[in-house]
Order: sequence, then structure tokens, then C-alpha cells
Amino acid sequence: MSQVVHANSDQTQNNQDLKAEASQLKQSIIELNQELHALEQALIYPPEVKFGVFLSLDDKTRFKLDSIELFVDDALISTHLYQNSDIQALLNGGVQQLYLGSVAPGQHKLTASFKGQGRSGGYFKRKKSLKFDKTKNARYIELIVSERPGIGEPVFKVKQW
Repeated sequence: MSQVVHANSDQTQNNQDLKAEASQLKQSIIELNQELHALEQALIYPPEVKFGVFLSLDDKTRFKLDSIELFVDDALISTHLYQNSDIQALLNGGVQQLYLGSVAPGQHKLTASFKGQGRSGGYFKRKKSLKFDKTKNARYIELIVSERPGIGEPVFKVKQW
């Protein structure tokens, strides 16, 4: 009887050791995957060409964004049609990645075409253009949708970081 209890105790210890080892391996795999992803991003989008465009909404705006189109040097790079859940996420402080890709160093023009409904119910179609110089560092641009106080017309601001 004592041999059976001792064997069960050894087997329980082996199972616990295997679980601990499996957990350590899983954590190592997760860390390796994160490192590989970072390396992949650095290879695909080196800082010399990395370019990103993001969108946010001012939390006080009542402009209901329907769609957006992005162009770099008059070439379409991104489009998005918005649903109510998208708008709600943006109003709650979310930031949407519209584009992440490569742009050669030099002078470029970013154009964003916004369509949507204003607070008064009127439909708006606006374009916002920005000339920017892509240097050897990564370039990120945030488009911020707000509205003109009192009038309620949409205003589109640009922030570079």
C-alpha cells in the first residue's frame, strides 16, 4: 500500500513539473513571437520609409462620419466606411489606424476626403490636404475631427508626431 501512495505522489510531482515546464515554454514562445513581430515590422517598414495615418474624433463633436478616403500624392491608399460602433469607439477616445505603410523620403501630399452628417442634419463632404516632408525618421499623422463651436460645422485638424 505504501508503494502505491509513493508512486502516486511521484506521478503528481511529475505532472506538476511538466505543467510548470509547459508554462515556461509557452511564455518563451510568446516572447519570441513578440520579438519576431518587431523584427518583421522593422524589416517591412524601416524608419526611413515608415508612414502612418490615424484618425480620432473630438469627444464633443456630433459630426457623424460616414466615410473617409486617403490619398498620398493623389494615389488612393485607404478607405473606410463607418458604422455606429466605429463612431462610438472613436467618441470614447479610440484612435483608428487608417494606414501604416511605406513612403519614400521626400516631399509628399496627404489628402483626406471626409463625408458625413453634421449636427444640424446637413450632409458634408470636405477635403483636408497636408504637404509633408518624409525624412529618414518614421512619420505619423493624426487627423482629428471636431466641430466649429456654435455653428456645428465639421472641422478637420492635423497633428504630426
